[in-house]
Amino acid sequence: RTCFCMVSATCLVFLAWPCCISRNSVTYNSAISACERVSQWRCALALMNEMISSQCDANTITYNSAISVCEKAWQWERAIHLVHDMALNGIQMTTITCSAAIRACEK
Repeated sequence: RTCFCMVSATCLVFLAWPCCISRNSVTYNSAISACERVSQWRCALALMNEMISSQCDANTITYNSAISVCEKAWQWERAIHLVHDMALNGIQMTTITCSAAIRACEK
C-alpha cells in the first residue's frame, strides 16, 4: 500500500509540476521503472506519453519498462502495441523486450 501511494504521488508530481523536476530520459525512465515495480501500468504509460510529447527520446529502456509493467498488469494488447511502436520508430529490441512481450501474451 505504501509503495502504491508513493508511486502514485510520484507520478502526479512528475506530471503536474514540470518546474520541480528536470525532465530527461533518465528521470522519465526512473519514474516508469518505479511504476513497473508496483504494477501501475496507467501511470507508466501516462509518463511515457508525456515523455514522447515533450520531445524527450524514448529508448529501449523506456519501452522495456513499459512493456514489463503491461506484462505484470496483464495488459498484453498494450505490450504488443508498444513492441509495434518500437519497430515503427526504429528502436532496438533486446532479449528483455521479447521476453516481456512473450510473458505478457502468456497471461
